[in-house]
Amino acid sequence: MMRLGGPGMGQLPPSDPKVERDLANAAVIGNGITFAFIVGTLHFLPLSLARHTFLGRTAECVVGLRACPVRHHTGYIPFEGRFGPDRNCLDKKLVDQWRALNLQPVAKIQFTFDPIRADVGSIRHFMLITSYPKVRQTNPRVIYKTSVVSDRSDPVIRVELADGGSQIVFKASRLSILDILYEFNKIMLPLVKDEAAPSAALTKSAKQANTTSAKRGQRR
Repeated sequence: MMRLGGPGMGQLPPSDPKVERDLANAAVIGNGITFAFIVGTLHFLPLSLARHTFLGRTAECVVGLRACPVRHHTGYIPFEGRFGPDRNCLDKKLVDQWRALNLQPVAKIQFTFDPIRADVGSIRHFMLITSYPKVRQTNPRVIYKTSVVSDRSDPVIRVELADGGSQIVFKASRLSILDILYEFNKIMLPLVKDEAAPSAALTKSAKQANTTSAKRGQRR
């Protein structure tokens, strides 16, 4: 029995090796291009949707979702910014104002506040700072008076100057501790007198007295 019109069962037509190699190379190149396209789409599509589509912007505004590029290496990450402490930091500004405090022109400080109120934090903080030993050493003769009331009145700081009758009032209900320190230093620091000249004069007088005593001892 003969089969007409094609090869027998289990037989394939002969193939050209060159054609087979070209087809395999084309399949590999096509798969590589397809894989690169899929990876690039998955990487850049969320970022593009978040930036340029209404749906992405809505999701960012409502839900807080945001697509960000991801670093795929752990190499060198360059530093951006200035070295050293941040000069604009609130804590740094507060420390600078605290270190500049000088109570030399002050004769008396009176604090009046109701501890039940919610806005007494700044006046209590100022009380703490002015009680520091380094601050009190600037003028040990300053009189501190604290009046704790229960009439829901505003917290007030009254500063009496040593010139005889001037008084400065700080209404601390709407002032932060940084505001109080800044305004206090702005008023007090120009009134601070330099004590270097009197000490130098005293030292010169002491030297003259010692010289006179030495001369008297030599005459005897």
